[in-house]
Amino acid sequence: MINDVIEKLNSVGHEGYLVGGAVRNMLMGVEPHDYDITTTATPDEMLAAFEGERLYTVGKAHGTIAVLSGGQKIEVTTMRSDGEYSDFRRPDSVCFTRELKTDLERRDFTMNALALDKNGVPIDYFDGAADIKNKIIRAVGNPETRFKEDALRILRALRFASQLGFEIEGETKKALFSQKELLKKIARERIADEFSRIVCGEKAGAVILEYSEILAQFVPEILECQGFLQKSEYHKYDVLEHICHSIDAIRNDKVLRLTMFFHDIGKPFSFQEEGERRHFKGHAARSRDIAARVLKQLCFDNATTALVLFLIKEHDTRITPEQLNKKSVRRMLSKFTYEKFALLCEVHAADDMAKADSIKDRVWVYERALEIARVIVADGECLSIDDLAINGHDIIACGYSGKTVGHIKKRLLFEIVENNLENKKNLLLKFIDINRNLW
Repeated sequence: MINDVIEKLNSVGHEGYLVGGAVRNMLMGVEPHDYDITTTATPDEMLAAFEGERLYTVGKAHGTIAVLSGGQKIEVTTMRSDGEYSDFRRPDSVCFTRELKTDLERRDFTMNALALDKNGVPIDYFDGAADIKNKIIRAVGNPETRFKEDALRILRALRFASQLGFEIEGETKKALFSQKELLKKIARERIADEFSRIVCGEKAGAVILEYSEILAQFVPEILECQGFLQKSEYHKYDVLEHICHSIDAIRNDKVLRLTMFFHDIGKPFSFQEEGERRHFKGHAARSRDIAARVLKQLCFDNATTALVLFLIKEHDTRITPEQLNKKSVRRMLSKFTYEKFALLCEVHAADDMAKADSIKDRVWVYERALEIARVIVADGECLSIDDLAINGHDIIACGYSGKTVGHIKKRLLFEIVENNLENKKNLLLKFIDINRNLW
């Protein structure tokens, strides 16, 4: 597939090399998902070389043409050198080159500045292979220059550290902090994408803890959490440490990870001192407000935002051992839906796993609550108005109309959830008739 493209270029006198993340992943023993090739051919020369092939030419003006090979779209880009970066994102000008090293030295990190020829031989001008082996993230050349070219590279460094578990090399790390304010010049959607990947990494907690000053460029409240003691027998970490441990304790899912990042971020702004203790009444609502502002500013989609805000709002509503019965769980399912209830149980469990050791012992409560919920759902129990054995037409036929119909439906659902009434049409109609005085 890749060799076919490179050989086609070679056959008409052009060089071609596999470059970028695909090479990095191959050296790490990871199957690449995307393939990028750099070539000495200009865009017009590529069109001639791949005549008769299925091509995508949207990026032609920037030197990129995609070729469909083996059912996969492979991007082929002319080798280039970049001019100045006045907007901290794109070069003001691009010059095509036939020098592979010139093309590779404009890339962000040494592990991404490797090339592979058609025989699988690595070409490594910047010791990227050694950095991959030693799990090091190092900027190509001067790190401050790299970050001034594209400030998003600051977050890309954190993303790779989070996803790969690599350490950031000393000079590169210094530049991350010294250039952090450049992030304010980056499009919010680009920040949102990298931020999501950071929180979803295997080492997210450690990276967020170490680089909170950088994340504070778009979530300033995170700095207030650092070193803020909770002064409670339920907690052994400060607020930021608790947030980071809770992120690591939950499943790798964007909604869940974002929820844990924000779930307690409002604590430093909603505490009350009581002797040697601190109480955080209303912190869930404050955390939700902060999350709502940040997610809106970063242009997260509405569905993700709504679910994250729901989970933050409800995360402090605890399930107790006394509620481990069908009636109590049925109430919660009727209020939240099974899908939201299941996510909320995961949030509760991760929250507790990041607290004092004595609190970790109650994680079983959420596991048991989920078991009960699965039985209720499997049995097809009535949990919503849509599940009622009668509909609006049946109620209208009883002589009711307008808002009264909705009121009756809600009351019927309540009685069924409370186990006071069976969800059978004849029994529901009888209940409506007997309780005419209620409507």
